[in-house]
Amino acid sequence: MDSVEQLFIVNSNGEVLQSLEKGDRILRYKSKKYLQDTEKTKYRFVKFNIDHIEEVLEIAPIVKHLFRYISFTSNLLAYENYVYVTPRNISMVTGKSLSNVRKQFQKLERYDVIKKKRINGNKYAYYFNPYIACRSSRIEIDTLNLFCKSRYVRSDK
Repeated sequence: MDSVEQLFIVNSNGEVLQSLEKGDRILRYKSKKYLQDTEKTKYRFVKFNIDHIEEVLEIAPIVKHLFRYISFTSNLLAYENYVYVTPRNISMVTGKSLSNVRKQFQKLERYDVIKKKRINGNKYAYYFNPYIACRSSRIEIDTLNLFCKSRYVRSDK
């Protein structure tokens, strides 16, 4: 015999008000109020370290175009379909010359703003320094280890 757990909504006296069906959700009053008072946005936000952002923008102005491609938790620079960002892609998106974009990428690598890492054989991917900007408050440890010797790491930990 198939045992199915049955759930019920009860009031403070323990009286059954109604049973829950498959797919129903249980929300606390505060959660319901919060969901009514907020709206989910379709915007993609990036968190910046305000101590370093101006300096980074002066190093290479192309960096402002890279912010939109920072991936959640990994800081991998990729499009939504996980095609890796390359100087050629950014050159096409911004309309700047490929040689100009490559020079700026090299400058950003020298200053530890981005890191180039080999992925799957001969493919390369760029990671953005999470101490400068990130999409989430949680970052993968591998990404943090890439930038552990960066000059942007806080020294007052």
